Amino acid sequence: MNAYTKSPAPHIQSQDSVPRMMWRGVALLLLPAAGAFFIFGWPAAMNAGISVICACAAEVLILKKLDKKIRLYDGSAVFTSLLFFLLLPAGLPAWMTGLGSFAAIALGKEVFGGLGANSLNPALVGRAFLHISFPNAMGWPAIVEEPASTAVFALLFLGSGLFLLHFKLVDWDLPLLFLGAAAGVSGLSGLNRWSWEMFGSGAMLVTAFFILTDPVTIPLGRSARRTFAVLCAVSYVILREIWRSDLHAATYSVLTCNAAVPWIEHLAKKFSLLKKKII
Repeated sequence: MNAYTKSPAPHIQSQDSVPRMMWRGVALLLLPAAGAFFIFGWPAAMNAGISVICACAAEVLILKKLDKKIRLYDGSAVFTSLLFFLLLPAGLPAWMTGLGSFAAIALGKEVFGGLGANSLNPALVGRAFLHISFPNAMGWPAIVEEPASTAVFALLFLGSGLFLLHFKLVDWDLPLLFLGAAAGVSGLSGLNRWSWEMFGSGAMLVTAFFILTDPVTIPLGRSARRTFAVLCAVSYVILREIWRSDLHAATYSVLTCNAAVPWIEHLAKKFSLLKKKII
């Protein structure tokens, strides 16, 4: 009799591994992170370091408290903390960065049971936590949406995203569906007209390549994933019209769709069965 190992997502059907995926993601995030250091100087570098340290500390403390094996080597905490750092205003106080990074791991990951069990994107949970707790501080443009450097970060995230596609770390159709659906909804509705500010922003591209494609928090089926990407795009355009902020819109649109994943999978399955009956 064959033995089967039960484990949570992400399930990788290749010779790859979760640590290898995560560390590749970290390596690709270092490119825009280096851009942030160059543009915003040592304060940005200090905030990045604090974000990484606090995320790792949260993981170690919580896993130790729960008497679970500590697995910092898998790179998930480092990846989350770097992504979280890039979603913050450049001048955010260091203690807020540390608090948000700790919350991203504690509330966005470990409270659900750890890597593979979380239903919400941890980096976005951390950002939402800070936005709700300190709305004035989080009202300033984030690193990836600073007006003076948005073109630079758009190019950096586009380059990193293309590498993600090259290494087949993400499905190519999800970023394209998200960007295309957002463009279509904007054009048809008259909201957020096609502009470099929206579709050429680092915020839009980091959402498409690094947030939307999180293998843990998106549906499993291909049709359900595509539906998820389109729903994220629609809600993104609507929320951007309300907040006039790319990252506020991205944060709450993706988190809402993360929470709706069970329903999206259920409806996709029902539609697939109905389609087979009709055919």
